[in-house]
Amino acid sequence: MIDESFQSSATSQCLGKYRICVLMSQSAIDMPLSVKAPDIKSRCVAPIFAALLCLCGSQAFAALTAGQIAAARKAAEQGDAMAQSNLGVLYELGKDVPKDEAEAVKWYLKAAVQGLAVAQVNLGMCYSCGKGVAKDEAEAVKWYRKAADQGLAIAQFNLGKCCEDGVGLPKDAVDAVKWYKKAADQSYPSAQYEIGLRYVSGQGMPKDDAEAFRWFHKAADQGYDKAQFNVGYFSNIGRGVARNDAEAVKWYRKAADQGFAKAQGNLGHCYAEGEGVTKDEAEALKWYRKAADQGSVAGQFNLGGCYTYGRGVPKDDVEALKWYRKAAAQGEVNAQYCLGYCLVQGQGVERNYAEALKWSERAANQGYAASQFIVGVLYSKGQGAPRNLVSAYKWWSIAATAGNADAAKSIGILSKSMTVLEVAKAQLEVKVWKPKMELDP
Repeated sequence: MIDESFQSSATSQCLGKYRICVLMSQSAIDMPLSVKAPDIKSRCVAPIFAALLCLCGSQAFAALTAGQIAAARKAAEQGDAMAQSNLGVLYELGKDVPKDEAEAVKWYLKAAVQGLAVAQVNLGMCYSCGKGVAKDEAEAVKWYRKAADQGLAIAQFNLGKCCEDGVGLPKDAVDAVKWYKKAADQSYPSAQYEIGLRYVSGQGMPKDDAEAFRWFHKAADQGYDKAQFNVGYFSNIGRGVARNDAEAVKWYRKAADQGFAKAQGNLGHCYAEGEGVTKDEAEALKWYRKAADQGSVAGQFNLGGCYTYGRGVPKDDVEALKWYRKAAAQGEVNAQYCLGYCLVQGQGVERNYAEALKWSERAANQGYAASQFIVGVLYSKGQGAPRNLVSAYKWWSIAATAGNADAAKSIGILSKSMTVLEVAKAQLEVKVWKPKMELDP
């Protein structure tokens, strides 16, 4: 279980076992779900053109001779709808003909008006993306609907996305689910995945983790990486299915082998903890690095932890700091804490109280009690910023409420050096303070 919603045992010590749990929606930025408070988000995804080529026949992928192209053009000019659509594909891709998106649109339109569903969805995509024609989302919806009404699964999926996001028509969550379900019932993996998400969230479907797992599994069986990740995740924590760590590893690996960063990070965690696989810190390091190199904040943080503790690699505080910094810059609270801690201690870097305060305060504002304590220390001593007893009291009070014993002790000592007005001001600041998360939960 591993990626953008972070759960860590790190407290006042730098780092600790890092366990990341994510449930993905179909999204360009892969929005995660927290285990405790799911928040499913998704976006309108343009259809993958290669999937449409398959509908046109495998000959679309083969290199064509000049004679074959001439024959296809002749058939298209004589009104053969499939030939017109395939000619549009060739111009769209610039395959064996000069790339010309406007020419592609011309041939898609000729085939689309004859009722060819594949051409209709391709034409809709061109309008959706503004390829070869002025972008027109309403026109895109019109052509998606024509193809969807003929039962073409990819068109049904795209129409569902448009209904969900209000692209080219008013938002309509009920219609979105209707079209996703039609596509899912035809075994379209993206739609199966979306149905699974709705059983998790209860958006348009009753909440039902077992049913969500079933739909994720359908998409996973077709090689859909996000669904494979979710099947692994549900198996890992026993959600909607009996816990089975070996099964989790199997599905994480399938998604990881496709380059899915969150699965790579989770697979690394399984190797680090010996969940469903023999514990192997070197293998954990390998998968953390793959995730980190793709910009995964969890992978970056976990990789930093490997260097801090010498897990699978020689200890290297400088290298650890490098990876903490990358994750911290993306808003990862544990990494911000570790970075602040290292800067206070001069661990892997020259001591720098001002920068330590900056990163510790970012973590403190996200509700990280250990960082709140550090911020209080820095303000109380005037390190990294002018001495400010009100701010010190504020942060120690917030940390103490969260259970930080050191902060609770420090408040008692500090208050003896403060005026009644200073204490009152600090208490007011505590009262109005609210955490501000930098990453979606």
